[in-house]
Amino acid sequence: MGGVTMEAATISEAKEEYYHHTYPELCQLLGEAGALEKVALYQNLIQKHGANWVIGNCELLATYQNPSLAPLPPLLDAVVSVFYRPVTNTTHQKQLTLHAVVNLIRGDAFRYETDQLRTIKAKKENRQYKATAFSYATFSGTFNHRDDAGLDKHSGLICIDIDHLESSLPEIRAAIIADPATVVCFISPNGDGLKVLYEMDIAKHSQQWWYEGYREYLSGSFGLDMGKLDPQCKNVSRACFLPHDPTVFINPHFVTQ
Repeated sequence: MGGVTMEAATISEAKEEYYHHTYPELCQLLGEAGALEKVALYQNLIQKHGANWVIGNCELLATYQNPSLAPLPPLLDAVVSVFYRPVTNTTHQKQLTLHAVVNLIRGDAFRYETDQLRTIKAKKENRQYKATAFSYATFSGTFNHRDDAGLDKHSGLICIDIDHLESSLPEIRAAIIADPATVVCFISPNGDGLKVLYEMDIAKHSQQWWYEGYREYLSGSFGLDMGKLDPQCKNVSRACFLPHDPTVFINPHFVTQ
């Protein structure tokens, strides 16, 4: 009986809480990850109880299933190169939108290697495993081969590495995802750092100029030691290993109009 009561309460709460929000509205209210969680809740309830109780007037599912009502802005449509493991591979790749890469990070595509890496404590073995087991992205653009000279088209994005945050990671992450300038933020493969994507314009300044500018911005805005902001990642073809992070953040400003 308790289980039936709990299920009824879940349905009632679900209807009352978000039933009449559109998907774009919920993205603005909760962020994309939160909105997708509510979509998944309704979809799971449909699987258990059938569609009749929900589909007729559920604005969330109706608008989620009609992507024309929630168009992606140009930056989320930016195309980047995703290279297959190992890191020595510089040619075998796919071209994916930023939104598609975020969905890979959020999903299970990289769960196994991320879990394995975090069990390897010896630094040398850890680096070797990451270099051989992880696929990677070049977030600043598409490449015919991974080299600065191989850039085909810049994406308008730059990725900043924040290393070795350890116990301060939750606090720093919360501050960064609350910052309107943040486009995407996800936890690094080892679980103790962050990868943060920002906008940039290669026509105005060089990749290095933007990278150093964002390093200074992060240091000044969030009190980060410059030593934690990896200075080696400033080149346009820099590889960013792709981890599993179900909490990957997309700024709602860049998801909805």
